[in-house]
Amino acid sequence: SSDLLPGVLVYKAPLKQVGISRSSAMAKKSKVLSKGKQTKKGAQKDFAKVKNKVGKKKQAASNDTRTDFKVKKVQMPSQTALDDKGEEVTHRRLGLLELLAHLQHHSARVRRDAFRGLHELCREHDGVLRTNLARILDATALAPTDPSPEVRSAFQMFQAWLLEAMPQDAVSAFASTLALQVRSALSHVSSDVREDGLKLLELYLARLGSEQVLSQTESARVVDTLCQLN
Repeated sequence: SSDLLPGVLVYKAPLKQVGISRSSAMAKKSKVLSKGKQTKKGAQKDFAKVKNKVGKKKQAASNDTRTDFKVKKVQMPSQTALDDKGEEVTHRRLGLLELLAHLQHHSARVRRDAFRGLHELCREHDGVLRTNLARILDATALAPTDPSPEVRSAFQMFQAWLLEAMPQDAVSAFASTLALQVRSALSHVSSDVREDGLKLLELYLARLGSEQVLSQTESARVVDTLCQLN
């Protein structure tokens, strides 16, 4: 034509080939759209309300929690291991083993109440102290250095009663244990514990005498401990 620049060649595709290529592209596109519609029809929509048919039970959801559990009562026989404490218990139904275990409790109030219960138990039942003196003295060996002043006071009250309730010969057999209690308290870093240690030493000397509590070797150790305090 006259509008084209001279020397430029223009290629014109045949009309039949252009029509064929366009029709094939449209056919492929329609196939893809039809496949997408088919997959969407088969998938279940989110938050879709399911219509239940009359006479058929409603199907439970996959995330439902079952609440139709059956509950039955189980009858337990009486536990004789807990009831067979015998008659040697306190008014709180605590036996000797329980009270001695409470002496190692982390609560100062429980340890204090354990000494009070031990005092009550031994006072009301004479056989407890006579048959378990070694066990009781061994369990209360650390009481003079207890960080709680209430526990140390309860221990001294119990010891004062014990020294009068038991014969001197029976207590003197544990003189090394009593001397160890005194030395441990007197060499403690706390001034309050050391002061209670002096009270405990005075109690032992007043009730048992120096020869019954402290041997010559133990007396030298106690004097050496007292000298180191200053």
